Amino acid sequence: MRTKIQGVKQPIRPWIVSGLKVLVSGFLLLFVLSKINIHGATERISHAKFAYLGLALVLALILPWILAIRWWILARKAVSWSDALAYTWIGLFFGLILPGSISGDVAKGGLLAWAKSSSRRAILPASIFADRLVGLAVMLVFFIIGSFVVADTTQDKELARFSSIAWRFGSIALAVLFSALIPFVQRMAISFFEILPQRIASSSLKDFIEATFAYSEKPSLLLSAGLLSAISQSLGIAMYSVLMRALSVELDTTPTIALYSIFAVLGMLPISFAGVGVRDWFAVLFLAAYRLPPEIAVAFTWLCLSMNVCQAVVGGIWQFCIIEVGRT
Repeated sequence: MRTKIQGVKQPIRPWIVSGLKVLVSGFLLLFVLSKINIHGATERISHAKFAYLGLALVLALILPWILAIRWWILARKAVSWSDALAYTWIGLFFGLILPGSISGDVAKGGLLAWAKSSSRRAILPASIFADRLVGLAVMLVFFIIGSFVVADTTQDKELARFSSIAWRFGSIALAVLFSALIPFVQRMAISFFEILPQRIASSSLKDFIEATFAYSEKPSLLLSAGLLSAISQSLGIAMYSVLMRALSVELDTTPTIALYSIFAVLGMLPISFAGVGVRDWFAVLFLAAYRLPPEIAVAFTWLCLSMNVCQAVVGGIWQFCIIEVGRT
């Protein structure tokens, strides 16, 4: 029988957090849909150019291969190439069906550790974390450049103000990330860790921190991962551009870069389910500055979601096959 210990704060149940995220996504989506002509949005999707949709799908299916190579480069001591590829796809599946973009990383690491005892080492979660940080750093570079140029070129005062604030905050975040490469900062972090209570500062957590910091001593690995991140970002931006063309919209490269980067940031925020609602709301506001109707903005976000669903379907099938093979 479970007893409630007085004076100890009880953790919030995960299903409550997930439920709140679904509610936020639902509320924002309904709010956006109440302001637009839904038939107009679906009409634009139904008249989308098939050739461009096919090209966007090809780009969407290439992206996970680049992400798998990036992770494998960082984790090859504990993860084989076949496992890196499989669990990258599986991570995309869980990243879509579970709230928050990092849920896919948690799922792929947990499932791989459960399936392969040889991977149960500190380098596994450290490689996933380092992979996420490298991707975030490169994404912030694109985000800063895109936001800076948009702030300098747009005629919309609200968008200019938002973009100006965005690239400044992005620069601060990027500086914080790079500070983790400084030995002094690493020593300070480890020193802080050592004064924590024993129940928090476990030996496994210390191993994880040390394994993560160890990547700072391997600049060639980080540079290779960074290059692959730049390639994946470029493919994502190209996919967005192609989806716009599928809707017969010509959007310049700079706002496309900014839109893709901001969508990536919004997807990481733990306030929605798979970015639904949040991305729709922002796309309507962002594209309005380029005199595009809200119906196009919503149609575009739905096409983006469909690309994510296609990636997730592959990951779901892969996970199903692994489960079935394990049963035989």
